[in-house]
Amino acid sequence: MHIMNTIKCVGTVLAVGVLLIWFGQYATRNERCMKKKARRTLRNLENLMDDVHYLFK
Repeated sequence: MHIMNTIKCVGTVLAVGVLLIWFGQYATRNERCMKKKARRTLRNLENLMDDVHYLFK
């Protein structure tokens, strides 16, 4: 049961991250700032996925 909650949480975080990136691209036209934030978000999501992958080893 704990593993399923973890997987749901990771899925939710990924979905929110993708939606934030998508919304950010269309909401503002300051590309330099948005690219920086998108890179940071993707880096954080990558770190989260690495942590989850490590948990299942």
